[in-house]
Amino acid sequence: MSSNKRNRREHERATVELMVACEVDNWCQYTTATNLSEEGLFVATRAPEPPGNRIDLHFALPGEDALQALKGEVMWADDSGHDPGMGIQFVGLDPTQRARLCGAVQRLTQN
Repeated sequence: MSSNKRNRREHERATVELMVACEVDNWCQYTTATNLSEEGLFVATRAPEPPGNRIDLHFALPGEDALQALKGEVMWADDSGHDPGMGIQFVGLDPTQRARLCGAVQRLTQN
């Protein structure tokens, strides 16, 4: 995937290092998210799921102890490049979840 395609973002992204559990069909992969927005995240992995797959995500936002249990859809995946992983868009966020994500991104980008 070209960097131009990855950089066309509607929402601000924060650089993070979050441990994330990604569950698909009773299989769980523990990995690291390296950026976060109110709409999605990038998960670094050499075993990305194909675009279109739905994923259950479990992670704690920076500065919070509460575990987030969110659903996402793989929008793109790359296992061949310098930065292998998958871009995941959150699906079905309620207003409270969106507000928490937005607040976390704002805190992280102001530091």
